[in-house]
Amino acid sequence: MKIVPINFRNVVILAIGSGLLFLNMGCGQKGCTDPNARNYDIDADKDDGSCVLDTGYSVPSTYNFSNVDHSGQTVRFLLLGDLVSKIAEADAGAVKATDLIALYENTDYLYSSIAIYKNLKDKVASTSDDSLILDYFNQIDSLSSSGKGYVTADSLDLKQLVEKTLMGSIFWSQALSYFDKVPDDDNESVTAGKGTDMEHHFDEAFGYFGAALDYNNYTDSKIKDPAEDDSDGNGSIDPETEKCFYYAQTAAKRDLGAAAVSVNTDVDYTKAIFDAFLDGRAAITNIDYNKRNTAITTIEDNWEEIIAATVIHYINETKADINSGSFDIIKHWAELKGYVNMLSYRSSSTIGNTDLSTIKTYLGTKPSEATKTNLDAAASLIKDAYGFSAELVAGW
Repeated sequence: MKIVPINFRNVVILAIGSGLLFLNMGCGQKGCTDPNARNYDIDADKDDGSCVLDTGYSVPSTYNFSNVDHSGQTVRFLLLGDLVSKIAEADAGAVKATDLIALYENTDYLYSSIAIYKNLKDKVASTSDDSLILDYFNQIDSLSSSGKGYVTADSLDLKQLVEKTLMGSIFWSQALSYFDKVPDDDNESVTAGKGTDMEHHFDEAFGYFGAALDYNNYTDSKIKDPAEDDSDGNGSIDPETEKCFYYAQTAAKRDLGAAAVSVNTDVDYTKAIFDAFLDGRAAITNIDYNKRNTAITTIEDNWEEIIAATVIHYINETKADINSGSFDIIKHWAELKGYVNMLSYRSSSTIGNTDLSTIKTYLGTKPSEATKTNLDAAASLIKDAYGFSAELVAGW
């Protein structure tokens, strides 16, 4: 007897006497119905001949694919660097909010040779984040005009808070948004220089991670500093292809911290994330959607982990400052607060909302409210949520 599996999603079962009558009520959705195909569509009940069976394909060792464009992301990295440098000038004199806003909105069209009409403001995750940034700018204006730099009376380091807020609200949040779009994107129509919509959105998410195209060729120490390499030997650094920014550097820093732990930790965030980006992009081009989905999950999970690991790092730094009475607590607490806030952007975050809210309470609203007991409790919640070993927590 041949047994045929039934997709009960579109089947109605009627009881008639002592028997059962199966009626196929399918809506006629077309797609690939072969479960062995890369693009198998579980919702399809009519095969449209689009099935792509695995014939094998190669994955490059660098992010050199056809039709890649993440120039807008590069411009935003450069703009944030300029913005932070401008805020740092408040230590020496007045910094006007209008000058900070000009960089935030890029009203002078800086870096137009890389990409035009790109700014930071248009990509923040919410109007509340935008309002917060503008409030920080106004506070910096007032403080610096009075010779007080960029640190408030409550010891809030506004330079760090601006930088870390925008890292989460733009780079991490936007990457997540593009990943969410990928499954429903068109992957047939190609735009010269940008590829299909699916390829382009994946490339933009890659851009926000901030890795050089040959990231796997860098050591963790090199990614940390100088974070660049003249790979093509032309005597200059191309920021789009030969430089590492922000999260790409953060991943390397956490790898270095893990490597310093005496036990074997098997932590390699830089390789895990970059390899998944390579796998995912190759999978999209070769219509291997199962592998694409796996790659996206791997990237998101590891990216979130480097944020969580950095929370641990700054908890450790802040505790050390409390012990020594160092003024560095002002900087480290602000960085800690910024990274904790980053954990709120992923809807499927490993850390639950309740625990995240508790961690924020443990931090307090200013450095002087942080205690070693509360910081230890916050670290414990992160450790348990992400499965970090005690050795890693101590080493980071």
